[in-house]
This record gives sequence, C-alpha cells and structure tokens, in this order.
Amino acid sequence: MVVTKDNLHEIRATAEKMKKIGCRAFSTTPMALNMEYPRLDLLLSKDEVRQVINDLLWAEKTLELKVDCLDVLPKCLFSDKILSEDHLFLSRKCQAGRSFIAVSCNGDVRPCANNTTSYGNILEEELKTIWKKMSDWRSMQYVPKKCEKCTWLNRCLGGCRTNAKVFSGKWNAEDVWGTMPLKAQPPLHKKPIELTDNINFEINSEYLYRQEYENVFVVFNVRNNMFFMINKEYFDFVQELKEYGIVNFGELKKQYNVTAKNKSFHYAIKFLVQCKILKPIV
Repeated sequence: MVVTKDNLHEIRATAEKMKKIGCRAFSTTPMALNMEYPRLDLLLSKDEVRQVINDLLWAEKTLELKVDCLDVLPKCLFSDKILSEDHLFLSRKCQAGRSFIAVSCNGDVRPCANNTTSYGNILEEELKTIWKKMSDWRSMQYVPKKCEKCTWLNRCLGGCRTNAKVFSGKWNAEDVWGTMPLKAQPPLHKKPIELTDNINFEINSEYLYRQEYENVFVVFNVRNNMFFMINKEYFDFVQELKEYGIVNFGELKKQYNVTAKNKSFHYAIKFLVQCKILKPIV
C-alpha cells in the first residue's frame, strides 16, 4: 500500500480487508517523490510517516500479518523503542544502482524507478557496460555529510537519494524525513552461533547468482529474499556445499584441513548462517 496524505487514514482498514481475503503479508510504503512529477502536496510529514509505521506494527500485532515497508526510510526517524526491535524495514537501505536498477519502457537504464537519470539504453548497449557507468551510485559520494558519523549508516545510507534531490536540489542532501545522526549501535537480535565439531547444517540450495566482476559474485538467496557479495574462492566453496544437502562442521574442517588457528573458516561458516545459506539443525 503506497501511502499519501489522501489515504493515510485507511491503513488499518485496508490491512483488515487484506487479512479477510487471505493475505499473510502487508506492506505500507510512504510515497516517494518522482523527479519529473513531484507531488509535494501528497508528501507525508515526518509525524505522518511515523503514523504509517505505527499502523503497520498494529497490523503485525493485532492481525498477525508479516509486515514491511518496501522503500528505504532514514533510521533516525524512528523511536528508540522501534530501533531496539527486529523489523524487516530497519534493514532496508538505498540500493539504487547497487543491487537493483530500473529499465524504462523505451530501454533507458536508471538507478531506481523514481530516478529519471539514464546511464544508457539497454537496446543500444550491453547491460554490463551501462552498469559500470553507474559506479557513482556504488560509492559513498551521495551520502549526506551529516550522516557520515551515524552508527546506522551501513543500514541506511542516508535514506532515499531521489527524495533528497527533488526536495533540496542535491543528490547528497539530507533525506526529507531525516533528523539527526544516531549514536547508539544497532542491536544484535540473534545470538551468535557457537561452532562445535558436532553441529550439523542443512544446505539451502535455493539461490541464484551472477558474476559481477572478475573475482566477485552476487548471490541471491531466493528462499529468504537476501543477497550478498563474495569473492570467487568463497563462491566455489558455496557451490561445493550445495552438493551435500546436510553437512557436519567437524567433517568440513577435516575435508578442508582447517586448524584450530584458522579463524577465517569459522567466520565464513557464520556468514553463511547469517545469510541463511546454512541452517543449524537443532
């Protein structure tokens, strides 16, 4: 549900109707600004965005719906209570030109759907060539100066850059819904896994991948809607694990001649658990 000033009051009623017809998930996303047709008259205020999130969390608690917000919101907008909790929308950050792009009906390739800047046309150039020209979005040059010392920067990247551009005229301007840099570290909601020789893992083989650069692969976990980037050596290891189905950590250590001093192997396994490629069998 894209939320504007016109339908802000309808969130809970809409969620209830979705629940009645069998929906199990419900998302509310405050309207972003389109560069060519910015509807500033419909743009929500900071307090109204907070209301959107409060109504969303009501739907989660009262209707037992899986909830999310499908666009990036600056994390400094939220209360300390919400920031201390485990919500999907708290992990969303600006991925324009980083993990996704938009292709218009005439083939123009843009960093995101609301950004009208074209980096090339897919009917005239290889996508790989256009992607390389979009490297400015994979740098930190569009992150607001004010956000650089925020402890949540890596989970936010300063909020929506298109909203900032439309509202303030600069790509690196502050998000229209931003407040102040956060000082408290993001909480860890999951207990770190303790690796022992007896622990077994189930392999999640439902992933897609592409080679990004000569030594870099992007892996997309289809089952859990997660992606991550790894080097070729690590990728080859994941591909080998895929053949097992179920694997024992102690046996893996023997197979790869891992010594007690080799901490990098432990980190590699823990990272795959975090990305839900490996699931501990309890």
